Amino acid sequence: MTTEDFIGRLDAVRAQRRGWVARCPAHADRHPSLSVSEGERGILVKCWTGCMVEEITAALGLTLSDLFYNGRMAQRERRPAQLQPWRFGWRRVSADFQHHAEGLWLRAETVMMAASDMNVTEWTDGDFDNAVRAVSRAYEELERAELLADVAFGLRVRGIREEKERDESRRSAA
Repeated sequence: MTTEDFIGRLDAVRAQRRGWVARCPAHADRHPSLSVSEGERGILVKCWTGCMVEEITAALGLTLSDLFYNGRMAQRERRPAQLQPWRFGWRRVSADFQHHAEGLWLRAETVMMAASDMNVTEWTDGDFDNAVRAVSRAYEELERAELLADVAFGLRVRGIREEKERDESRRSAA
């Protein structure tokens, strides 16, 4: 059996850097937890929730020996599946940066607003020191939030520009 044949039997298959990830057929898998890759002698299978290889192959109507390449089949005849080149997920990363920046900004703004409305006349030196440290951290978080928002924006600009260039090169090639 070839790797292409094996992954053709699976659901929700996605190419990864070193193989594929898919839903495990041996359990009710909502999120892909089955890793599949090509080894020297056969197909390598690992379920990250703990299913045994025998359970996985049985759920697909296969035996363990089906995972091994036919010994008489030359390597070039196995037709190893083509791996998709890994692409940086700029949308997800920029959204994560933006989300984190907004969280920092909200927390810092909350501290700043609370500090501006406080009556400090009855504070001890320790209270005052704690408040100054909290406001200082809030200012640092505002700076960090601004930096993360700028990085997120830069990632979006670069990603959109690269997609546009890729689309234009495809159109000109066609």
